[in-house]
Amino acid sequence: MPISRPPPVSDVPEAEITHWQIRQLENGDRHLVGVIQNSGHDGRVSSKIMEMDGRIVTTRSGRKYHLVGTSGSDSDAEYVWQMWCRYHGVDPKTTVDVTKDFS
Repeated sequence: MPISRPPPVSDVPEAEITHWQIRQLENGDRHLVGVIQNSGHDGRVSSKIMEMDGRIVTTRSGRKYHLVGTSGSDSDAEYVWQMWCRYHGVDPKTTVDVTKDFS
């Protein structure tokens, strides 16, 4: 399955994300992992989470993600997470799912 970069924030400043989880790296950085709604079921890993205000997550890129529904998992999102970790030299086994702290 090919992995592609998300559209620029200037083109898509906000997105709705389903089947979402929050994963924490060893250095404390947190990333949103899920499926972008209305995108044909594209898995997504956000840039570093900078702020959470209720069900709106703002990332380092400036994009705002609206959390839709309850947290959950999805095979496409998990695949993208695994590829993101590989690309960034992160061992996925050293990351922690901290979703329950925010649900």
